[in-house]
Amino acid sequence: MKSVVNKAFIASLITWPLLLGATESDSFRPEMKDALIPLSEKLVEKKDIVSKDGDFAIIGRDERYQPGNMTRYPISTRGQLVMTQRDGKKGTCSATLISSRHLLTAAHCAYDQKTSSFMQKIEFIPARNGSYIPYGVYGVKTALIPRQYRTSGFGKGNADIAVLELATPLGDQLGYLGYGIYQGPPPVLNQEIKSEIQQIVQNATGSRNQLLDRITRYFSKLHNQYPQHSMQYFGYSNDTNSEMWGDKCFARKSDEISTTEYGQMQTFCDLQGGASGSGYTDNNGYIRGVVSWAKSSESSEITDASGRGTGNFQGNIEEVANVGHAITRYTFNLIGKWTSGTYGEETVVKRFSNALDIKRIVINNKCNQELYIALRYRNTDGNWVDDGYYPTPRYSEVVKGASSDYFYYYAISKNGSIKWRGSDKYVTLYGEQIGMKKRDLGNNFDTKINLTCS
Repeated sequence: MKSVVNKAFIASLITWPLLLGATESDSFRPEMKDALIPLSEKLVEKKDIVSKDGDFAIIGRDERYQPGNMTRYPISTRGQLVMTQRDGKKGTCSATLISSRHLLTAAHCAYDQKTSSFMQKIEFIPARNGSYIPYGVYGVKTALIPRQYRTSGFGKGNADIAVLELATPLGDQLGYLGYGIYQGPPPVLNQEIKSEIQQIVQNATGSRNQLLDRITRYFSKLHNQYPQHSMQYFGYSNDTNSEMWGDKCFARKSDEISTTEYGQMQTFCDLQGGASGSGYTDNNGYIRGVVSWAKSSESSEITDASGRGTGNFQGNIEEVANVGHAITRYTFNLIGKWTSGTYGEETVVKRFSNALDIKRIVINNKCNQELYIALRYRNTDGNWVDDGYYPTPRYSEVVKGASSDYFYYYAISKNGSIKWRGSDKYVTLYGEQIGMKKRDLGNNFDTKINLTCS
C-alpha cells in the first residue's frame, strides 16, 4: 500500500532545530571508507592568486601557527574562497563547510558594498596549503546574505554573515562543522578586562617593547585562565601565500556594537586580510562566529605582520580588536533557513550560472612500467581540453577535476608494446591521431580506472 506523507509535516522536520529552540546544529565526520582521498602533492597544479586586501591587525606579537594535517577532519572542512569581481580582479577570503553543500563565511566575501553588487564568480578550495590543492576547486552556485547587510557598514549592528551553496555535495566526503549561538564572558569580567588593559597602557607609556610584551602576556593569561571563552580560527591571511594559518585567543562579546539581531565578537587573535569569513570555533569545535572586520582608533597599538607599528602605541589600546560576527539566536535561525531553503524577504539571493558540478577522474597505473596517459574532458573552467601525455610512473596515478558527465582516455606503455585505446573519439596530439575510450562519470565523486599490464 502506498503511503501518503503530509507536506507540512516534512517542512516541520526540515526546520526542526528552529521549532524546538535548538542552539547548535549538527556536525558530520565522514567514515574513512566514504572520505575523499587527497591528491598526491606532487601532482597538484599551481594556481596564482591575488589576495584580498584588509585592515586587520597583528595584536602584540604575531602568534599565528599552522594546523597539523590539513587533509584530516575537522581541518579539511575549512578552505579558501577565490572571488572574481565584475572588473575581472580576484580577491580571497576563507570559509567553512557547515552542511553537505553549504559554506559559512562573511557577507563582504560575496557582496561588494562599494559597487552594490555581488561577485561575478566564487570558488572554494578546501584544505589548500600554498600551491598544494588536495581536493580541487569547486564552484559556488548560490550566495545568501542578510538584506540589512547592504547598508549596515562595519560598526554597530554589522550584518556581515553569509551562506554559500556549492554545486557539489563536498561535505559528504570532507565532513562539516556544527555552528551555534555565541555566549560571551559575563559583564563583570568584561569590565575587569577593560580596566586592566587601561592600567597596562598607563604603566608602559614611553616603551613600545614593554607594552608589546605586557599586552601579549595579558592576552595569553586571559586565554589560559578562561579557556571556555577562547576561540580558534584557521584561514588564509594575505601575507601567508595562500597557506592556512590560525590562532587561538580570548574573545568577548562587544555589547556597545552588538544588536539583538547581529552580535559582534571582540577577539585578540592575530590575522590579516584574506582571513575574512573564517569560522571562530569553541573548544568543542562549534562555530560561534566568523572573522569580519577590525576595530581600532587612531592611537591604538596595531602592528603589521612584520612587527612594525602602524600608529601611536599610547592611547586606546582597549579599542584594538579583530571583530568577528557573533552568531545570535536571530542569525542562527537565519543560517538554518538558508541551508534548508526556507528564507524570505530578509534575504538577498544571488545565483551563479557559472558554477560547475566538479567530479574527479583518477587513472591508476597498476603496471610495473611507466605509462603515458592522454585525456579529453571538460575542465573546472568549463572548457573541453585535450590533455597529455602524462608520464605516469608505475603504481602512481593521474588525477583531474572534470565538469563534464563523461571523459575520454588513451594510454600507451613507455616501450610502446601495450595500448589502451578505442574508437569513441579521435583526437590529434603532437601530430598523431589517437583513438580514445569513453567513460561516463557516475554519481560517485571519484571515477577510477585501473590500467593493468597482465
